[in-house]
Amino acid sequence: MAKYWECKYCDNSFPPRNFDGDMVCSKCGAEWEDAKVLVEYDDDEFEDFEDEY
Repeated sequence: MAKYWECKYCDNSFPPRNFDGDMVCSKCGAEWEDAKVLVEYDDDEFEDFEDEY
């Protein structure tokens, strides 16, 4: 099982950025401490997706 942080507002999984000393979502600009949500997924979930392409 893998885990990663994602923005709950825009589903951005890229790392946050520093904007004038505040960590914000690199896509929508939401304050990262309020916007981050830990997402968990099984590797099996992506096997079906890979087979489609």
